[in-house]
Amino acid sequence: MSSPTCGIASNKMTNDGISFTGNNGIQFNVPAYTAGGCTQTSASGTQCTSVQTYQQAVPDPLSGLDAAMEALKTSDFPKGQCKVSAATPTLPASYEAGQCYNAGNGNFPSSGTVTLSGTYYFSGNVKISGTPTIKSATSTGATLIFFGGATLSITGNPIIQLTAMKSPSGPSVLSSVASLMKDLLIYDGEAYSKQGVNISGDSSSYFNGTVYVPNSPVTYGGNSSASAPSPGCYQVIAYAVNFQGNTTLDNTGCISDGAVTLNIQTVRLVQ
Repeated sequence: MSSPTCGIASNKMTNDGISFTGNNGIQFNVPAYTAGGCTQTSASGTQCTSVQTYQQAVPDPLSGLDAAMEALKTSDFPKGQCKVSAATPTLPASYEAGQCYNAGNGNFPSSGTVTLSGTYYFSGNVKISGTPTIKSATSTGATLIFFGGATLSITGNPIIQLTAMKSPSGPSVLSSVASLMKDLLIYDGEAYSKQGVNISGDSSSYFNGTVYVPNSPVTYGGNSSASAPSPGCYQVIAYAVNFQGNTTLDNTGCISDGAVTLNIQTVRLVQ
């Protein structure tokens, strides 16, 4: 994994706050922090060299979203349930402005191309499987929000190329947290499960925006340097993160977009 401009932070306080499996690690140009220690499987490896251990915990910059999303109800949407095509009743409309919600369990097609545009709210379980191509519209981007116990499942080898909306929309009850939603790509507030949430695709997939999964572990893959937009705003904030494959993290685009970013402060005493 390459992280030329984006740091890694772990609030886990055990000896494996950050853990490397295999002979390769993360290429850092900025520090990595953990409230615990760092472990590596290779006795002669140097993956932990650039990790600063036993640091202060880093505050969750999006924690203000949690209460608002947990309180969100289907009755808060002024247009009720979103209208879908009779031919594909499990798919959302081609454009949604965050004023309606997608109910029930839905499966994206296992092949072909689906273009998402706008802010989508899901109250049921959503599954992406097979080899489809899921893209966001270039002109608008897309934001996917799973609330009320909804879950996201990704299996197979899909191509997922999503860029977040700069200012996602939603019902008026979320107006107080609108500033926290800038560049939010995926919000998944589902409860903890051991298998967690898989947010990955094939080698050409990318996720341009903030992925926020506060309650469950995330397996995250995508954003290869060959396919991801540059500069980008790639942030993953989750209960735990397992990086998989050749992932490149670059958050230099977050500042110009106005996205909420981590604030890491280190205090050193000098004589």
